Amino acid sequence: MSDDIERQHEISARDRELAQRLTHTLDRSVDTLDADTRARLAALRHAALSRSRTQRAIAVFAIAASLVAVISLPWFAHRHAMTTAAASEDMAYLNVDPQMLEDMDMLQAIGERE
Repeated sequence: MSDDIERQHEISARDRELAQRLTHTLDRSVDTLDADTRARLAALRHAALSRSRTQRAIAVFAIAASLVAVISLPWFAHRHAMTTAAASEDMAYLNVDPQMLEDMDMLQAIGERE
């Protein structure tokens, strides 16, 4: 088991050395670039960063829209249920016998006189 740990340590030391060499080589190559190439690289970097900002803005908008939908959906469902219940009560009056309604009107008129 200690051999595995030593091998991992050797690999990570080699990785660090490679990373340092690559960093040094890239830094030297950037120093030798002409002004036009640097300007193009700066423009590409700016475009890449602005795209990520745009994507972030779209993602934030999508999250906000999802939250609005999740919060308002139960309210709309409850409101629809209330409207449906009121409509069914109204429809119940349409199914009443017209003779019964006339009788009720007559009884109300008699009750108002007394």
